[in-house]
Amino acid sequence: MELGGGTVWLRSTPDGQNVLIINHGDIVLLLDGHANRAARMWREVSTVTGDVGWLPVEFLNTAEN
Repeated sequence: MELGGGTVWLRSTPDGQNVLIINHGDIVLLLDGHANRAARMWREVSTVTGDVGWLPVEFLNTAEN
C-alpha cells in the first residue's frame, strides 16, 4: 500500500494522538482494523519499520479504491 499524496499523521487511534508523519510514497501494510469516526473511514496500518497506527482511507492508494 502506498500513500496517495502529501503527508499525513499516523495516529494512535482513529482521529487520536499523532504518532509519526507518513510521507507520499511511503509503504504501509494494511492490518485488520477498520473504523468510522465522524463520517471519516480509517484503516489500521503498520509501517515497514513496525510502527502501528491508523490512517484515513482517503490517503491510501490501493487497488481496492
